[in-house]
Amino acid sequence: MKNTIGKRVVAYSFPLLVLTPIIFLGCLAVKKDYDATIPSEQRCRINQDDVAFYESLWHADPSGFFDSFPYRFFIENGVYCSAAAVKANLLALNKVSPNTRKENQGLLIQALTTELEVFQASRFEEFNPDSLIILLQWVDEFKAYEDMEKEDKALYGIVYTHWMNFITNQLNKHYEDKPSRKFDFKFKYLLASCQAKRFSSSIGKSKLEKVVQYVLEEKYGYLFNRFWNSTGLVAKLAFFLLCLLFCIMTYTTYEYLFKN
Repeated sequence: MKNTIGKRVVAYSFPLLVLTPIIFLGCLAVKKDYDATIPSEQRCRINQDDVAFYESLWHADPSGFFDSFPYRFFIENGVYCSAAAVKANLLALNKVSPNTRKENQGLLIQALTTELEVFQASRFEEFNPDSLIILLQWVDEFKAYEDMEKEDKALYGIVYTHWMNFITNQLNKHYEDKPSRKFDFKFKYLLASCQAKRFSSSIGKSKLEKVVQYVLEEKYGYLFNRFWNSTGLVAKLAFFLLCLLFCIMTYTTYEYLFKN
């Protein structure tokens, strides 16, 4: 009698034990964003006529040119959609006021960091991976110009560092709001890009999360290799005991439900 009751308990509890992790992994897979479409890099014109814009401001009030510069008007109407366009703006400024080269750099740094971030604040209130990827593509050019333009190195380097830190902070912020985002393709793309450029993030992965991610990515061979080479004898023994228990429960369930 006791033997029959034991088999019945095993028979009915076994499907529940099997289905629970399957349902858990299924929920994660359903919630995962599989969109792998990376936005195309935006092209823009390089305006060589910006000198007229700066000349009009300079002649209007030379003494207050830097203190009362219309940053918002510049951002709304200026051309800064590439590092080359920013360079064209700098050349125009230097032509208007050749004796204030450092101040000219400082003006563009202020416009392209603090002022531009305030202007775009509403755009990044919600998690917007496409906008962050476009921003990453834009700022990536500044790193190349930092290496090439020795005389204006500070301008490109400060803008690059500012926005890379901004992107990293955005990932940290939106990860805290919704940790499951770390499994989305575009989130992982952005995080990997920041890490490759040596901008570290506080986002980590627990061992369980790593296992779940590898299962979702169907990297079973990698999982087995890590298990076999990175675990001790006790862990291997425990795993094989669990496998043995699983086989026994499978056989007991089959015998009770189908043979009886």
